[in-house]
Amino acid sequence: MPARLLGIVCLLSGLVCAQYARAATVDLKRAAPGMVQNLVDCIQTRAPSFDCMGLGVKPEVTCKSAVFHVDRLLTTVEMNVRYRLQVRNKVLCDESSVAAFNYNLMAKHPSAGNVTFTTKLGSFEVPMLAVEVALAPDCARALKLIRASGQYTREGQSEYDDQRNNSIKRHGPENIYIASPDFVQWASPETAGRWIIDWVDTGGTNCEAIAEESQEIAHKEIRGIAAWLEKKGRAEAQKMAHKLMNGQPVSIPNGCIRLAWKPVRYKSTRTVGGKKIGGPIDVPHAAFVLIWLDASNPTRPQAISPSETVKPED
Repeated sequence: MPARLLGIVCLLSGLVCAQYARAATVDLKRAAPGMVQNLVDCIQTRAPSFDCMGLGVKPEVTCKSAVFHVDRLLTTVEMNVRYRLQVRNKVLCDESSVAAFNYNLMAKHPSAGNVTFTTKLGSFEVPMLAVEVALAPDCARALKLIRASGQYTREGQSEYDDQRNNSIKRHGPENIYIASPDFVQWASPETAGRWIIDWVDTGGTNCEAIAEESQEIAHKEIRGIAAWLEKKGRAEAQKMAHKLMNGQPVSIPNGCIRLAWKPVRYKSTRTVGGKKIGGPIDVPHAAFVLIWLDASNPTRPQAISPSETVKPED
């Protein structure tokens, strides 16, 4: 049932994204009401009561506007704080203050300073850091929305082909299995970050979806590893492939298979609405190489054992 529910959520998300595919801005009061409520709660808990004719007046906090600018990945917000006191039919005081501030989704560090609300009854400040804590989860979801809409693109290159060619040259094409491009592309900090965001969104109920995604990726690699082992003449290729993918050692006559992990660096440039955002990004992805070590491999070290310790390839 959770997996079926996830599919429905993805379908609904696609329909929502389509509304903003050509939009320059997104009204977050409509698209992300949870964020607006977080902001209201953030300000409400920090807004003090003020004295009006000897009576304490509690504030009423509302969000006047919250807009996400697609081209700049910038959220602009206007919050309203109102102090109103009415006794019977007489209004004793009615004071409001509007404070505007921005949140830059691409900022590397939290904004400094405070958001200040000033009325005739008194003034108070809310740390910008507290505001960003309230904004961050839904702004991350807003970034997912923009990515899905087609406004966000990422172009770049990787070291995958160079590292693959180096391994083939060193060990011979028949003696290595290199993680597929799909696996390396998937095994990135972005995948981990997406899982964290989804974990927060679902309250931790997406464990099954995460497991299914991981298993799907692993099964694709197992098929590739098994095909490689079959070419090496191994009768139990599928069983051996499962063990290798699970990090378990396997034995071969007069040698072993070494698992070597190597990072593959990806360099990319982000573009939103046709405009480049920031400079190139250098991100390491995880990649592995399975090396068949026996007499057929000219790089085979002497006296190697089947239970050799897993270590990075030089």
